[in-house]
Amino acid sequence: MIVRGRIPLAGVGVMVLGASLGGCSSAPAGPQPWAAATVVAASVDIPDDPAAVALLRAAARSAEQTSFDGVALWSPSDGSAPLRLIVVHRPGQGTVTALEAPTGSDLAHGQFAPDAPAAGSPSSALPFLNLLVRRFGVVMAGSDTLMGRETDVVEARDERGDPEGRFWIDRGTGLMVKRQLIDTTSRQVRGMEFVSLHVPAAAEAPAGATVTATPGPRLDDVAVGRLRTEGWVCPEGLPGGLDFVEAHEADAGGVQLVYSDGLDVVSLFVQRGRLDRDAMPGMVVAPFAAGAVLRSASGAPTWVWQSSGSVLTVMTDAPESFVERIVGALPPDQT
Repeated sequence: MIVRGRIPLAGVGVMVLGASLGGCSSAPAGPQPWAAATVVAASVDIPDDPAAVALLRAAARSAEQTSFDGVALWSPSDGSAPLRLIVVHRPGQGTVTALEAPTGSDLAHGQFAPDAPAAGSPSSALPFLNLLVRRFGVVMAGSDTLMGRETDVVEARDERGDPEGRFWIDRGTGLMVKRQLIDTTSRQVRGMEFVSLHVPAAAEAPAGATVTATPGPRLDDVAVGRLRTEGWVCPEGLPGGLDFVEAHEADAGGVQLVYSDGLDVVSLFVQRGRLDRDAMPGMVVAPFAAGAVLRSASGAPTWVWQSSGSVLTVMTDAPESFVERIVGALPPDQT
């Protein structure tokens, strides 16, 4: 199972005033300031270990075929205490992720996040794995024992040979049971680690869990090109070496753009219109943006701002420095 260091995210609600959503009547004319943010990461040829690459691909296929239940520790990038999560995965249905209740698991309000790359779900690993192999050197890094299970350890290393990601693959099930993103001192920046794992004989959904609506239709290259022609914010890449992966239709006529380098994943939601700040309780001013950018005070890390006639929303558990660079490339309107 490849988990991207964050709770799976499916959809976002942003309040927009006077929006011409889905149309092009409100498209700003002329060159856009965000055009300079079309950053395509340079390709670096770093040798891979074929056995390590094969192991990660097998783990991705295993998540597509295997049902599992478990408890995982999710360590976010803001350095706060790890959260204990109940994780229930069913191929073809999706993944439920819910906070573990003090008295035990409670999935009464759990919802399956559909298996799609935009949701960061376990069964959506292959597009990101291809980026990982292209951007980093993927090598074997020994073995370990977790939860009494024998695991193989794989590392993703940069051009200097320093590890940036580390993955533990269970030999029995083929599932990824631990994932770390690490800094240059080998300190974990964020991660996900199962502390218990069960592969049920039957694949029924847990009681109380429901299946969310599937993601909006995926937009093909022609549709994405048309968005750019009509003036939509739709960069080919984002600062930090993040490549465009795919686009989906989103709620209220917006679009969801997904970017990644194989380790970090960023969802950029774009809606035409004007941001109604008064309709967004629970948001605070991001410290790096002088009041122009709002950040969620709790829950999934989310940033919202107004730029070039659009409301932009970023959802990611990547370090805040990533978001700061994205805001710099897609600058807020001056108010």
